[in-house]
Amino acid sequence: MEEGTPACKPDSNLVWAILVTTLCCMPLGVVAIVKAASVDSLWAAGSYAEARKAAQDAGKWAAVSAICGLVIVLCYMLYMMTIIAIAALHA
Repeated sequence: MEEGTPACKPDSNLVWAILVTTLCCMPLGVVAIVKAASVDSLWAAGSYAEARKAAQDAGKWAAVSAICGLVIVLCYMLYMMTIIAIAALHA
């Protein structure tokens, strides 16, 4: 347990984690939710450094999930444009 209570609890990024899980990439978003959910319990237990690390990890995994979701959408759009272009050439 660390000495002294820091000024304020870090943002758990739980809302961000839930949004990217439902809208972007579920497997990576679940990791973000698990990390975000552990922030409050770690903070209450007095593990302040671990709570800050869990909050940072939750934000990192949420960002990775958002980026993966964006890449998947862009690849799908490129695939569909290719299919449409091929169909137009053979019409």
